[in-house]
Amino acid sequence: MGKKYLSKKEKKRLKYLKSLETEEEKEVKEYEKKKIKIPKISKTWLVIILIFLAIVGYSIYSNVARPQYTPIKTDSPFVGNPNANVTIIEYSDFQCSYCAQFHKTTYPEIRDKYISTGKVKFVFKNFLIEQIYTLSNKAAQAARCAYEQDRFEEYALNLYNKQNEWSKLGVSKFKDYAKQFGLNMTAFNQCLDSGAMEELVKRDFEEGKKNGITGTPSFLINKKRIIGAKPFDDFQKIIDAELGITNSTQS
Repeated sequence: MGKKYLSKKEKKRLKYLKSLETEEEKEVKEYEKKKIKIPKISKTWLVIILIFLAIVGYSIYSNVARPQYTPIKTDSPFVGNPNANVTIIEYSDFQCSYCAQFHKTTYPEIRDKYISTGKVKFVFKNFLIEQIYTLSNKAAQAARCAYEQDRFEEYALNLYNKQNEWSKLGVSKFKDYAKQFGLNMTAFNQCLDSGAMEELVKRDFEEGKKNGITGTPSFLINKKRIIGAKPFDDFQKIIDAELGITNSTQS
């Protein structure tokens, strides 16, 4: 049916419908102009973004899943008479071979002659060389977790004696050793897995730097310095001098 056969009312309605159509087209065009265009992302950037999100997600999950633990002991572990006239402070790394050598050879003599007799207080501090020793931080934390249960010295000496073993087999051995010593494993695992001891380990390192320590093992004997895994005689000379013992009076 042609337009000439349309009534005035129908023509008017047709005109109105066309105006609505035109208006709608204008709105669509305006919307297209205002619409935010999302830039195309390359596959490389997409992979990077996904990896980043995965890392963030894992970090959040780890922090949520990690057990909470508050250290009981925040002082430095030591053996011997707390009021001894001579204090030896050792800065060491559990994965350092020279540190292990000192504890296998020289330390037993110092312990027998001076520590066990109440003449020397021996303080253990961590000075990690993490650029070389990747497990030393966790080993130091494990030793401090043993200290929480008053078993630091035995645990620490075991780490030195079995250094080759756990350096190859990893963190799981720290828990095995704790079990062998009969420690409360629930408390030990919670302590170690929480990472709560890391700040105390870092504190030792910062203190060592302030005291001019640059390597391990290093020792301060009443502030007199010995560097390296030196033989017992080198320690004896300084200790005896600090105790006022001469060759003629030496017991």
